[in-house]
Amino acid sequence: MFLKIKVFVFLIIAKFITLIIKLLKKGSGTALPGYLVENYAPDILSYFNKKYKKTILISGTNGKTTTRAILVSLYEKNGFKVVTNKGGANIFRGLASSMLLDLNFNLSVKSQILILEVEEATLPKLKNLLKVDQLILTNVFRDQLDAYGEIDTTLEYFKDFLTSQDCEVIINGDDPKLLEIVKPLENINFVYCGVESTENPKYEGSIKQSVDYNFRAKEITYHKGLMKFKIELSEYVTQLSGVYNIYNITFALAAFDKINKNALFNQKIISELPPVFGRGERFNIHDSDTILYLVKNPEGFNQVLQYIKKAFIGEKINFYFLVNDNIADSRDVSWLWDVEFEKYREQFLVNKVQVEEIFVAGSRADDILLRLEYADFHSISYGNNLGKIENAVDNIIKNNTNNIVFATYTSMLEFRVELSKHINISSITANGN
Repeated sequence: MFLKIKVFVFLIIAKFITLIIKLLKKGSGTALPGYLVENYAPDILSYFNKKYKKTILISGTNGKTTTRAILVSLYEKNGFKVVTNKGGANIFRGLASSMLLDLNFNLSVKSQILILEVEEATLPKLKNLLKVDQLILTNVFRDQLDAYGEIDTTLEYFKDFLTSQDCEVIINGDDPKLLEIVKPLENINFVYCGVESTENPKYEGSIKQSVDYNFRAKEITYHKGLMKFKIELSEYVTQLSGVYNIYNITFALAAFDKINKNALFNQKIISELPPVFGRGERFNIHDSDTILYLVKNPEGFNQVLQYIKKAFIGEKINFYFLVNDNIADSRDVSWLWDVEFEKYREQFLVNKVQVEEIFVAGSRADDILLRLEYADFHSISYGNNLGKIENAVDNIIKNNTNNIVFATYTSMLEFRVELSKHINISSITANGN
């Protein structure tokens, strides 16, 4: 009874705060309620146990936001009402706000399904609060070492959370380090996913156990900016770019498998999915395309470069590298030296991907410029807009060219804000990985 009273009090506070902030046009109003819950009453998250038909969490270094968006689409298009951290606010306060604001004043939930992407270090904070039906673990890569530490630290977060759960775990069976958590947790039901391709990410470690895949994508082909692939007997087409997104689709389909086996309808949903915020997002300017990619760690960056070398064969493009070092980006930008720029520069030449100009901007523009010089990109001319993202955007608006924009998290936000001054784009309030 006391828990219900606390939930009701915080619900009233949340509704009031959200209303005031929206009236003042100071944002969406969804962060502050969660902040109050996190600091004064984190236990109210336990109120939501068994309130939903299914509770699904998604965690891992790369792919959380896209996997969540795909899974939400599958549920919603099949007639379910879903609550999710749509803006990708994946730390504790974002999760708390999403759940709290899904309540009616009679304390019943409005939605049937709860799907949340969860930042890796936040996951163990939920272990004694939230019981889940499914956990999707996408991968583990070196990412923001100043914030997360090494990969083994992330694996401990996952194991810590799972010790308190009796749930189905959809896991990347191609990731050797991620598979290390399987053996000590033999009581857990693991569903193994993977992609059969020569272009898979370079995972840490080596496979030490055989994997009996439950869902594995095969026969990947590229055609006019689309990718085709098969899972079992079903063929899928996607607008999403890169093998890494085939992983994300596979995770989502695995999680959704027991809900609806209408393969034809689900194939249609997958084919119509647009790129998620900053993950291959495409803007048409003067009949030319500007494509925005969030890059935040070496292997994620490599995967984008790998896609570009195949998808833009024989085409002329400009590159924009936008690198900030705010907390959300990682203060330490030494990870740029682990990106395989040398390798992909050679492959661009072989595939006749013509990179005409390179522009660098952001608070660490000097660092990415130096990295590119060492990778022997100096045969390509550099723009004169070093340092200012608004100048990079001005250059895009003025020129009738196709552009690829590589951006760290906060520089991606800045880029979209500046671009919104020139063209109409979707909401600029989102985050996540």
